[in-house]
Parts: sequence; structure tokens; C-alpha cells
Amino acid sequence: MQNEELHLKPIRIGCVISYLLLVAFPAAAGQEKPAVRESNGLARVGVSAAGGGGDHVVGVLGGGQYTLPISERFGARVGLDVGPSVDVNDGTVREAVAVNVAAFWRRPDSFFVQARASGLRLADITRAGADLSAGGYLESWDYEAGFAYQGGDGGNLLGLRAGIGGYPAEDFRLRFEGNVGLLDSSVSAAGGLGASWQPGKETNLVIGFTSTAGAFDGEFFYQGGFSATYYFGERRTLRQKIREDW
Repeated sequence: MQNEELHLKPIRIGCVISYLLLVAFPAAAGQEKPAVRESNGLARVGVSAAGGGGDHVVGVLGGGQYTLPISERFGARVGLDVGPSVDVNDGTVREAVAVNVAAFWRRPDSFFVQARASGLRLADITRAGADLSAGGYLESWDYEAGFAYQGGDGGNLLGLRAGIGGYPAEDFRLRFEGNVGLLDSSVSAAGGLGASWQPGKETNLVIGFTSTAGAFDGEFFYQGGFSATYYFGERRTLRQKIREDW
């Protein structure tokens, strides 16, 4: 019974946080921008690495993402990347697959609510995640909070998550994220850092970096990678693309 309470407590707190973020923006009724300006796609290629429990794998993945409007305020996105991966321990070459899906309610100048899920397989290393969060846009800042699940090799984490992104320039974004939860009687946590850079508004090319590390019930893990993305859409600033297109 006590363990059940530990699992449910982060969810209850996350629901309260999401509700507070929603009611914090009652004045958005005049916003006319849709959740997604128009259907759009992007292609990408990148290198990913992951490890934990003595296993270390590197993969090269290529694929893309498609985002579409469902209605004036609702949108959805789906992404898929595939390629080969190499087990660093024994040199074995195997498959690499990454998938992500999301549905969201968004007002590009004020706030959003989002549900998303993702999965990654690099040889024998698997990662999975899902979250429900709400957040807002405040000039050069993006922020969100909610609750999330992370799992895979080594254990599972169910708890709270929070993230904040900043734009030192219109075409450069930094992002920090943290997750903390309770797994039985042990505290599990993870943190992440990411960056995206568009060399120029006329290029539609975005260079990205992501990294995540943490511990699931005492088991350390890490994941990270670099990517190059080409956007098949109108040439605009990176901040506009992230808030209004993707």
C-alpha cells in the first residue's frame, strides 16, 4: 500500500502543476495564430550513443518528422529514424530505430498542452519515454512542467518533469530538462541538456545536440547525439519554426 502511494503521488502533483499552468493564461482568447501554420516535414541524419550497465552502443540514424494541424488549436507530429548501430563492447553491427509521436493543443504566443511518447533501440539498449505536460512562451523563454515516465534497460522512472528553453538569438536555442521520481524506496532522477542552431534564416538547416544522463534505482545510464536537420517549409527564424510549425 505504501509503495502504491509513492507511485501515485508524483502523478497527482503533476496534474496540479499542469492545471495551474493552464489557468495561468486566461487572456489568450484573442490569439489568432493556429497550433500549426501548415503541414510540414523535415529530414534529418545524426549520430546517437547510449550506455548503461556496462553496455555502450553508437548508432547512425536517418529519417524525418511530419507535423500537421488537426484543427485550429490542435496539432500532431510523428517522427521515425532508422540505421545501423555498433556495440562498442564486441563490435557487433545491429539495427537502430528511434520513433516519437505527439499530440498537442497550442497557442503559439502564449501556452500549450502536450502528450508525447518516444522510443529508442540501439542494438541491445532500449529506452522509452512518455509525458503529459503544459507550458508557456514568454518572450525569449519556453518552459513546461508535468509528469513523465522513463524506462528501458536498468529500470523505470515515474515522476515529475520540468524543462526550460532560452533563445540567446532568434536562431539559437538552449534547453535544460530534469526528471525526478520515486521507484519503490529509491530516488531516481535524470537530467538533460540540448542545443539547436540555425546558421541563417535562409538556410533551413538546423544543427542539434542532445544529452541525457541519470540513474534508475542506482543504475547509471546516458544517452546523447548530434544531428543535422533540413526543414521543407518557409524560411523563418528557428524560434518561429519551433513555436508555430514543429
